[in-house]
Amino acid sequence: MNGVDHVEPHTAIPALVRKLSSLPDQHAQHSTLPAYVAAVRTAVDSMRPDLETVTGELRGGTDYANLLPGVLSTRVYLKQQNARVQTLLESYAEPLSAVRVARRSALSAGACGTPGRRCCGTIRMTASAAAASPGARRERDPVRPRPAGR
Repeated sequence: MNGVDHVEPHTAIPALVRKLSSLPDQHAQHSTLPAYVAAVRTAVDSMRPDLETVTGELRGGTDYANLLPGVLSTRVYLKQQNARVQTLLESYAEPLSAVRVARRSALSAGACGTPGRRCCGTIRMTASAAAASPGARRERDPVRPRPAGR
């Protein structure tokens, strides 16, 4: 198979399939797992080969499959990184996005109440938005413009 749990798909496979198929008496095909299983079943039904019967769980990993016995979890480091990134998004990006939407809405209506017109001030950041955005500068209050020199 080209690309599995532990290995990315190899990008050279399509070119290799074309090269193999160009050789005399050769046919290579890049397909899907269900199509492969269907082709094997068709071949077995038409040729009727003498096949070995295998019983049991096939957990050995050496003869039939590349198994990882005893593995209970996968890529814990990725799960930890994902949890950190989700926390950052919830703590910073989402609150700042809400402030942006509220600000855009207030500005499109005009801080002075006149639609589509900006006036001397902009909306004030809420306490939760300021807390979610450390170091953010508070904007001017639309009701009380900032005194000169500040």
